[in-house]
Amino acid sequence: EINNYFKQVYPVGIGFYVENKLSKIDINVNAYYLNNIEIISLTDLIANYIAKNFDTSIYMKVNININKEIKAVILKPNGSNNANLNILGG
Repeated sequence: EINNYFKQVYPVGIGFYVENKLSKIDINVNAYYLNNIEIISLTDLIANYIAKNFDTSIYMKVNININKEIKAVILKPNGSNNANLNILGG
């Protein structure tokens, strides 16, 4: 779904399973160039997608990387559908 809005981003994720059940996901979303408005929009899009599509039992961490530098972090703790957004610097 991300690529419908942002053609130049490349997500890569790792899932961790406990007793054949997904318990944690770490995702790196890589891009070579996004301006600050695009970073905020991308972060909001991903946070909303997480809230709608993943079970509350799954812990999620998403790093938004621009030119290999972390520009935003999204954290969704266990037991919640709400994601915490952290936009770094700018």
